[in-house]
Amino acid sequence: MTKILVLDTETTGVSSSDEPIEIAAALYEVDSTGNLVAKLDTYSGRREPMVPISSMAQKVHKISKADLAGRDFDHEKVAVLLSNADVIVAHNADFDSRMLQPLYPGIKDKSWRCTINQWPWPFASGKSLSSVA
Repeated sequence: MTKILVLDTETTGVSSSDEPIEIAAALYEVDSTGNLVAKLDTYSGRREPMVPISSMAQKVHKISKADLAGRDFDHEKVAVLLSNADVIVAHNADFDSRMLQPLYPGIKDKSWRCTINQWPWPFASGKSLSSVA
């Protein structure tokens, strides 16, 4: 059996100085043919960033600084999900990996799959998350 962590982040922007402000993740177990066996765990959390949220990012995710005041990720829970995952799947995996690495350094050693670059979407009008969802 393989454990797959499906993960998405929202961030303050796209530069190397930006930070993750939201993580949503679900850990699944699949069999050798890729069939879903079980949904094992989930997590959704937000954190207050140390840097401002760019106007471009806020237009995308509609999360304001006020929505994040005093909040932080459950780092223990996220670390457990990451360590239990054999594979992490994300839409734009390079970006999510880069954004999460400062908080979870071991993430760089995980096996990642990207739904933008490694998945065929024959019926989608594009590769944006809204097009393929």
